[in-house]
Amino acid sequence: MTTADISNPIHNSPYDPPAAHFEIGAQGPTGVVLPGRRPSESFVPVPPTRKASRGKAAEQQALDFDLTGERRERHTLINDIRREVERWRAGNWNGVTPYTRKLLAHWAAGPPTRDDPVLFCQREAAETAIFLAEVAGRHGTADYRCHLEPTTGRIDHGLAEALRARLQGSNVEVVEADATELPLESDRFSAATTFTTLHHVPSAALQDRLLAELCRVLRPAGLLVGTDGVAGDELDEFHVDDIFVPCDPDEMPARLHAAGFVDVQVDRADPADERLAWARSRFRFVATAS
Repeated sequence: MTTADISNPIHNSPYDPPAAHFEIGAQGPTGVVLPGRRPSESFVPVPPTRKASRGKAAEQQALDFDLTGERRERHTLINDIRREVERWRAGNWNGVTPYTRKLLAHWAAGPPTRDDPVLFCQREAAETAIFLAEVAGRHGTADYRCHLEPTTGRIDHGLAEALRARLQGSNVEVVEADATELPLESDRFSAATTFTTLHHVPSAALQDRLLAELCRVLRPAGLLVGTDGVAGDELDEFHVDDIFVPCDPDEMPARLHAAGFVDVQVDRADPADERLAWARSRFRFVATAS
């Protein structure tokens, strides 16, 4: 068996979409360079009992590596979403808000527009999140969210479990819970934060319960620091088919006081200041637990 020549393994720029990849054959890399991006796939170890019987199943031999005893599995959903995002990118990100398009164009720019271009893997991750949030299921595209949503709960739980295992033996406790009914003792923390998350809580009543829970678990004089969005055309469009219950900054002082906080401060940028276009859609607040 000849050894594949992969002495020059780098074929793509880190700032551009992949344009070539090594072919993977039945026994590993062949050394042949193929055009385009490698499809997303996994190489799953085959249990010993199955390895021993591989010679009896010709159809399985096409899927398993004889050399490594691994099964090759294509990620059809990931590959389909990648193709949709690629077409969407080529079409100038059709269907997003003007503000989002400015961000996407900024991230995609390279020299001479900017000297520090964004890595393609980072840009594609942001593009994919925006595509699923703002575009999928609209403008003639498939709604991939219906395929992803049944698994997001399991994924979130898995991420929490993975983080818990990673931090085992440290002074960090990982808690996965409903923020309106925290399984935590009162007067435990010196500070709490909530950054642009309140509007994803599905009702004002539940938002108030969340604020009251934060006050309960804070020690007296403990600090709450937060930000959130203000209702407006761009944010409304961004949250189509999503939970979006915006908070009125003018009502936040009374709501925070009702939750048990004192020394409440709520700040918002001057709506007339054109230099603060982004900040005009946000407000921030600070309060102290009583």
